[in-house]
Amino acid sequence: MKKMLSLKQKEKIANYIKNRIDISDLITDYDIKGLDLSRAIISKFNRPDDDMSGTIFANTVIGIQGEVTNLSRSKFQGCNFKNARFLGKVWLRHADLRNCNLQGTHIPHMDFKFADFRGCNFCGVCFPHGDIAAKPGLGAKFSDNLFDDIAKGWELPILTTTQVKELMKIDTIKPIIEKMLAENKSNTKG
Repeated sequence: MKKMLSLKQKEKIANYIKNRIDISDLITDYDIKGLDLSRAIISKFNRPDDDMSGTIFANTVIGIQGEVTNLSRSKFQGCNFKNARFLGKVWLRHADLRNCNLQGTHIPHMDFKFADFRGCNFCGVCFPHGDIAAKPGLGAKFSDNLFDDIAKGWELPILTTTQVKELMKIDTIKPIIEKMLAENKSNTKG
């Protein structure tokens, strides 16, 4: 069980944030659910199985380059990570990030197996290259309309695996899709 922060401790945290001093030691073992930690520096932030729902992490720098920040199985429902920057590798395995604002968040090295991102704002987010469907993102949940929203912005149709399988049943379309898939596979090698 996490301890509650006193008013004096919250004032000290605000002062550290204002002066760009790392707040890691001030929040370790304390409940930060719902706090405004905008613009904070949090180098040590290993909080697996924690509930930080409603916390504001906008413009926050989290982690240390070359190290792992473990946030697995933590609950971040409704958090604001707008323009936050994660350093090092972040483990968000089985984390609950429903309805988070991830707009402009920089999180390029992340393992998010079975994480729940439904209802999130991904505008301008930097996720791991090619990892959405790869092992680091295996089983992750996204809103049903995520790819529809992306397709609208790019003015391109994006098909789900189920849609492609249905199209493959049509004899006249199957060779076209097979050719496209083969070209895509050869372009990704090397």
